[in-house]
Amino acid sequence: MALLRQSVGSVEVITPTGRILRPPPRVAMSARSMLGFASLGGPADSITALAQEVTQLVQSYVAPPDRSAMRDAVLAQPLLLAFPVIPAFSAKRASGDILWTTEQAIVRGDSAKALAELRKLMDAQSSDLPNDISLDFRFQESWLAAQLGDSARAEAFLDRGLDAIPTYGQFLLDNVPAPAALVRMMTLRADLAAKRGDPVTARKWASGVIALWSDADPELQPVVKRMRSIASP
Repeated sequence: MALLRQSVGSVEVITPTGRILRPPPRVAMSARSMLGFASLGGPADSITALAQEVTQLVQSYVAPPDRSAMRDAVLAQPLLLAFPVIPAFSAKRASGDILWTTEQAIVRGDSAKALAELRKLMDAQSSDLPNDISLDFRFQESWLAAQLGDSARAEAFLDRGLDAIPTYGQFLLDNVPAPAALVRMMTLRADLAAKRGDPVTARKWASGVIALWSDADPELQPVVKRMRSIASP
């Protein structure tokens, strides 16, 4: 979180209409903190509190004509990444993309519509190189597929990204959501393999999570504990 907050002076965001805005430092700081928690998958109360804080700060630091655009722009990525933790936040995200449509269908309880939209998105990406899809989006789509009962598609989509990690190069570490998404991809892959009865694959990815997050913050230790149970012979 400290690294995210240190970068607030250079933060730029793009509105749905293509405008590039530079948020005031106080707004950017809170939005970046929210992005960090959302990227890691919680805690939910911290994400919720920061979303409220960002909204309040936009009212205080941004001129009225730009408030709506600024709020939507600074919260777009954090709200997207927060969906697995707080699905209701999807309603706050100003977007009409397929992921948003999928999320909205899930919130309404229309699993068939959600799965159809998600499959349409993933099929359109089938000819892309693995590193054409950012890891945070790859995790999100895989998680949604698993939640909607298409575990086979989720596993294949995860494997395509995980097997191509070297192609992401040094830029993998330049964008905080990406390394967080990588570990969450590994966690999801281990969980899916364990559920399917594939202990070799489950232990492989669970061991990777343990290696990367064994000294992580207390909020992440339940994940590590679960991975240790999977990795144990």
